[in-house]
Amino acid sequence: MRYLWITAILIITAACGQSEQHSGTELKNQLVARFRVLDAVKQIQNDDVKCALNDCPDYVAKLAIADKSNTQVLVCTAFLISDDIVMTNGHCIPEYLKKDVSSCTDRIGVTFPKNKRFQKERFVCAKVLSSSYHHLELDYSFIKLTKNTKRVPLEIDNKSGFVDHEQVEVWSMDPMHSNSKRFFGLIKRQTCNIFYNSFITPNFNHKNYPYVFLGDCSIRGGNSGSPLISVISGKAKGILNVRYPHSTISKILKGHGYDPNVILPFKLGALAGGNNFTCMDFPAEVSTYTNPLCDEREIYAKHTQLKKDWIKILLDNLKLKTISDWNKRSNHLTVWQVYTKAGRENFTVKPKCIKKVEALTEGPNTLGNITIPAWTLNKRFDPYGRLLQKVHLETTQGTLTIQKTAVNDKPFDISLLIHSFTDNFNVGYCDNI
Repeated sequence: MRYLWITAILIITAACGQSEQHSGTELKNQLVARFRVLDAVKQIQNDDVKCALNDCPDYVAKLAIADKSNTQVLVCTAFLISDDIVMTNGHCIPEYLKKDVSSCTDRIGVTFPKNKRFQKERFVCAKVLSSSYHHLELDYSFIKLTKNTKRVPLEIDNKSGFVDHEQVEVWSMDPMHSNSKRFFGLIKRQTCNIFYNSFITPNFNHKNYPYVFLGDCSIRGGNSGSPLISVISGKAKGILNVRYPHSTISKILKGHGYDPNVILPFKLGALAGGNNFTCMDFPAEVSTYTNPLCDEREIYAKHTQLKKDWIKILLDNLKLKTISDWNKRSNHLTVWQVYTKAGRENFTVKPKCIKKVEALTEGPNTLGNITIPAWTLNKRFDPYGRLLQKVHLETTQGTLTIQKTAVNDKPFDISLLIHSFTDNFNVGYCDNI
């Protein structure tokens, strides 16, 4: 038998189907694979998938979809959640199949591999029950099959959410090809880790956030739609839908004015993202639970939080006794406060007021080579995009010049020279504060 696989070309794609589907930079790392073929519908009818080891779960499957032109097969991972419903990502389903829910029968195929309990089984789509895609936060699709299966579905947990450092099991389908040029799917397993407080998803710091962030997760095209399964309960709590390579993270940082070569570690920890089932609506036959606490804040609008986090770390460090001890050694000035030049992330102190006016002589009073505490934010991330909360403290030589002016409320003009830049400001008497 002559197979169409001979003419197929595997492409790891930016989007999952037609160019009309989605737009935006977030699409660049979605995990869909495409094959160019002569006849996509016929190709789906001859689909194949295997377990990478001797066995794999009943519920995981290869999802193959014919594009609108019938010249490409789109490939994702899917998993069984009832005896006749599978789940995958919404971005795996082309728009033309979402709009015409009755046209999927010869266009979507679901193939389960042979394992120790069942022979290989192929099912076709009866109907796309629902499909959603919105800024990666709601990226799901439920597909009803034309007939039931006796395979054991994966149990869903849409109440617990994820906790920081939680381990999840991920079963995925990898597109492969043999020496005969025939393409097939290979079901594999790996363990990944959940991480809160990454700068990539700064709002993911509690169990009710719709988007989850993963590390140590080596994934590739075709893995979209893989279940995120609790290693403790064995239940699915989320679904995989995107990866974050070094190039994407660098682009995000550059967009906010940071040099990725300075603040990123040498090697990142195989980063990925997914959706949390606590914020997802399931078909009624699977679950009727709706979480009233789901946090619907957008994920991509919060990268400006990065600088705020660093400043908070700095201020927490300045609450130490450093300033108060230094104030006691200051003869002419007191009540020092945090000071930074606009746009800089090197911090020092400046006088808030003048205390001992009688100690000042006529004309300018210059304190040269004075020792001033200075803080530099240590802008570094760990391999999972989390801020390393360190601030460098040093003693800096500077020059401070004080001169009386005719201004009544702030009669002292101060010039502060530190780190080769000068700033001028006016202060008043400490008794008036």
